[in-house]
Amino acid sequence: MPLIEAATHETELDGYRRNLGDRCYFCKSTVLATARSIADERGFAHVATGTQTDDRAAPHRPGLRAAGELGVVEPLVIAGLDKAMVRSLPACLASRIQAGVTVSVPLLGVVERAEQQVRDFLAGQGIPVSDLRVRILRDAFRVELDPSAHAAVRAEPELPELLLGALRSINATLAGPGLLTAHRTGSVGHVP
Repeated sequence: MPLIEAATHETELDGYRRNLGDRCYFCKSTVLATARSIADERGFAHVATGTQTDDRAAPHRPGLRAAGELGVVEPLVIAGLDKAMVRSLPACLASRIQAGVTVSVPLLGVVERAEQQVRDFLAGQGIPVSDLRVRILRDAFRVELDPSAHAAVRAEPELPELLLGALRSINATLAGPGLLTAHRTGSVGHVP
């Protein structure tokens, strides 16, 4: 799908310019109507926004009224995701694979299963986790946990190896050396 740039003219609307607390209604009405028109021309059934449940809970969101009037869908709301949950989701699983390692659908599945295995393992230990990544490196794999979960796992001497060992049974990709570190955004290429 090519990128389509479309001019919108919300700044020409009196309601937008007056800025009396409902400016977002006029902006979203214009922008989303333009997107709806393009979607219709191209045969797309839906226009979607990144609205999440915290947006829906806010008392004054005139832009959401405009979106509703235009039949815009809200996949994140439907999925029950709030702002914190959205921020914890990765842009894509391929971001977990070190540059130079071939990305494939099966390898993305390994990453997804490994991260679920880590969540299940930590839940079984009573350790809450807010951020976790399983990184596939050239010759190893790395589990990154938010600082609190990392400290809790490290506090029990046998837990790090139990956690890494549980992942090795998922796939041969995880059979090599495993590392356990605190999570750092954008650290796929860094090996401590």
